[in-house]
Amino acid sequence: VTNFTPSAYDGTVGRNNIFSDNEIYFVKSMDRDRLIYLPGGNNVQIKDNIIRDSFGAGTYSGGDNLLMTRNYVSRITGTGLYMVGATNSELSYNTVLDLKGTHANGISVYTGADGVEISHNIVRNCQSLMTFEASANLTFINNLVDANGQDQRINGWSGLTGTIAFYSNSFVNNSVDRILNFVTPTGSAAFILKNNIIDGGGRLDAAGTKSNNIYTGLNTWQTGPLWTLQAGESIKTDAELFTTPGSVFTLKAGSPGIVAGTDLSAYFTTDVTGATRTGWDIGAYDYVDYDAS
Repeated sequence: VTNFTPSAYDGTVGRNNIFSDNEIYFVKSMDRDRLIYLPGGNNVQIKDNIIRDSFGAGTYSGGDNLLMTRNYVSRITGTGLYMVGATNSELSYNTVLDLKGTHANGISVYTGADGVEISHNIVRNCQSLMTFEASANLTFINNLVDANGQDQRINGWSGLTGTIAFYSNSFVNNSVDRILNFVTPTGSAAFILKNNIIDGGGRLDAAGTKSNNIYTGLNTWQTGPLWTLQAGESIKTDAELFTTPGSVFTLKAGSPGIVAGTDLSAYFTTDVTGATRTGWDIGAYDYVDYDAS
């Protein structure tokens, strides 16, 4: 689909729709309209699409049992993947890269969403990497989120309720060591952070709500008496952890992240690539010893 205005696909309400295997590029969508627009409906799937080199946002959808998976979004001017009011839904195995412009968020979950899993995504170099607000019970699993050496953040805004959980993510490469940014107050939500690599930011919560995280940087508020490391947590450098600091965020041989996590098999058993984890390493990638294979 090329040179189409205002949207490549506009389906105001749909049920059991599948929008897949399309390539959308060189589209000028008016007033940052969405290139794929499915704001309501049940059992909708948006999968295996390529959206690139266009003026506008990528996808906008809501409803129950929504699936956004295996989409590739690059070089557009609005939010890449946007769920609004979605319930019992999944946003997984997507790649979102190089978004620039007003509200060019990589992935956003907003306004009444409840029970959404955001997992196995790669997000890099976006105005805001991930944003979420006014939603409940969001779970972030096995995401690689790379700020590209800039002050790009994962932003949790107000109105959050239920449980907001972060398991085995790699949040890396932020220029001011504040990649995980939660406003105060965010709402009544309980936050859980376990087995993550975090380049600064997070929560002040007490023991039990965060554990086994590695911090590659600390923001200014993390150096005072109100913030302390909890069970299994540590501070390490990128050079100690990664194959190629700044670009390749797999764990290197001897990395302190190897087999340093807590067992999360009650929630998932894979890493960001979909491979079965052989041990509970910290971060999105399970360590692979290529010399032993």
